[in-house]
Amino acid sequence: MKETAEEDSDTQRVYDSLNLPPNTRSLLLPSSSQLLMRRGKLEVVVPNDFIGNMLKKKYLPEITRVAREQLEISSVKITADESRYKELVPKQKIKTRSRVSSPQKPKTRRPTYSDFATGKSRIILPYREGFGDIVSHKGNKIALEETSKLVQRVLETGHSTDKICLVGPQGVGKTLIIAALMDELLKEKYLPAYLQLETLARDFRQASIEANTTDHKWKAPNYLIEAQRKKWSLLTLDYLNGLINPKAKLKEHVQRPGGQKNVLELWNFALDHQLPITTSYTGTTKGFQKLIDKVKEGTPDLADRMSELELIQIAPPNEEDRKDFIKELIKKTGKAPNDEELERIAQHLDTMIPRGTSIRRIKGQYIGTISRASAKEPINYDTTKKLVGTQYDLFGPTEISTEIDPYKILATAKILFPGIIPSAITSKSRKREVVEARNVLMFAMQKLAGLTLKEIGRLFARDHTTVINSLSKINSLTEDQRNQLLKDVTDALPENER
Repeated sequence: MKETAEEDSDTQRVYDSLNLPPNTRSLLLPSSSQLLMRRGKLEVVVPNDFIGNMLKKKYLPEITRVAREQLEISSVKITADESRYKELVPKQKIKTRSRVSSPQKPKTRRPTYSDFATGKSRIILPYREGFGDIVSHKGNKIALEETSKLVQRVLETGHSTDKICLVGPQGVGKTLIIAALMDELLKEKYLPAYLQLETLARDFRQASIEANTTDHKWKAPNYLIEAQRKKWSLLTLDYLNGLINPKAKLKEHVQRPGGQKNVLELWNFALDHQLPITTSYTGTTKGFQKLIDKVKEGTPDLADRMSELELIQIAPPNEEDRKDFIKELIKKTGKAPNDEELERIAQHLDTMIPRGTSIRRIKGQYIGTISRASAKEPINYDTTKKLVGTQYDLFGPTEISTEIDPYKILATAKILFPGIIPSAITSKSRKREVVEARNVLMFAMQKLAGLTLKEIGRLFARDHTTVINSLSKINSLTEDQRNQLLKDVTDALPENER
């Protein structure tokens, strides 16, 4: 296409002088053949408008500068013409280094207890410390003792007929204790089976698909086959709440995959082979009794089995134990500082973390975050204070000037409102009597302890706008009524706090 060799050398000189990044040159301007001399002008041929626009926006000034310096040409034209571009720029073979590529391993997730119990995985999970992972307190002491006895009986006799159910609110460590129990058995080469009722339906369905059966709605025989082949030593049915779905019909509760009939079949297998059974239920003992009544409507035999369970309640640490509990959690991270610094950190966390916060959240969201932020260094007070608030601090400089401990005000609920559980006041309960008690205590904290709206909200796990609404209810009362409320709270305080 070019008329003379002199023009070829001129355009080559321009091409070589362009200051373009290597990647940009190979993408937008791969060959000097794209540059053409036409009637005292420099034309750049590109395959499409997209590349042409990129050259105009970013690199046209650079091309114009080089053309002016090398050829004394001030006019540069960019033309998008695919056919001309293909004639000017032949296809170039990309040279690559020859190497032997190893096949990529497929991405695999870590096997679970359920995978191992059902034969999906042949890998034995490495056990952890077992019960050594768990911080003991009054709320879980009985549960730890009973599960430890269960493990001991299995290790001594090879079997046990214990049937227990851990009952408690969400996030108090029920599944953690069950996992520790299984870890203790794994240490001695005993195989525990763990089945989570929320995911059991999916496991049953997958098992029937792998078996290529059409009758996959109600049965999954591989569970029992694996149980016999691997000689299960323990059957764990976590989250019995999954037996009932409020949005589903009774038939689906009973006959869906992972439903009551299948659970009954596994339960009977455990009883026939004298296997211990551990279960968990999120809620209260009254709620568990209601669950049994609902199960009885569809599967009476399973309801009878559930009524034989020994209920063991688990509760979060109480007010007196919470700070010591936080200390032990920090020690478990392996980054605990000296005793004096640890005391300051635990006091600050105990003050700043709202009451009613679950153990799971305290351990993961608060202490886990502080531990990761501290990297390889011991956890320190400054990092803790930075990550978990600065509003209320009993040590060092404080932004709050108060002579009355807000938690002592909160404790007066036992005296002022004897018909209300103290923990309900910091919960999400919207019962009228609970809300009225909460309003009074918020008002007292503002007047007697001098807390701000945000600080009060932290203590009750609520937004400051909720606090404003609560205080407005009390402020709507007469001055005499408000003074009487404050007097009642003051009289209920310990004498050294008045």
